[in-house]
Amino acid sequence: MNARENRKKETVRRIIDTAARIFAESGYEGARVDQIADRAGVNKAMIYYHIGNKKALYTRVLHDVLGATAARMADNINGAVTPVEKIRAYILSIGQTLEAHPHLLHIMMRELASGGSHLPEIVAGDLASIIGQISGIIKQGHRQGEFKDVDPLVLHLMVMGGISYYKVSHPVRLKYSALMGEYANRKSDENVFDLLGKVEKIILSALIGP
Repeated sequence: MNARENRKKETVRRIIDTAARIFAESGYEGARVDQIADRAGVNKAMIYYHIGNKKALYTRVLHDVLGATAARMADNINGAVTPVEKIRAYILSIGQTLEAHPHLLHIMMRELASGGSHLPEIVAGDLASIIGQISGIIKQGHRQGEFKDVDPLVLHLMVMGGISYYKVSHPVRLKYSALMGEYANRKSDENVFDLLGKVEKIILSALIGP
């Protein structure tokens, strides 16, 4: 890759990273392309040239993350053998994504609260791929007598919801720490990976328990 291609790649990445922060802060409706351009240190024409309009930029922000998550999850799951190992690989994949892309939590929570009013079809496909992989794990575990037959969508929402709400609830937990006691006294920058063992224990208990 020559210097010009490197500069282009770095510019596109800076635009996408900046857009992710602004979509997380302001939502789709509140984000403006000129604001993204200003904070990314580029002119608006460069965004339209490299990526497209606001809808295209929003799609790129989400698809880059969730498409890569679905692909990495498939690799992690294929590298596991037992259904329990595959569930752990699935949870690890989610943790890797949320740790590397903290703005995704806020963007997706806004999107869900709006009823998916701006959710791109390709991103819905990424989510469907993730749910399909979980479904395959549960079906394998159920056939082998290791898992109960649970709803894969509900399981996924439990994992995402548990991690997401824990991360974004820190200001509330801190504000009401006197009432919440030990449950609020957790470090504010707790790494997502610190939560995965707790989430894994709950999920496996739901799958394996009586």
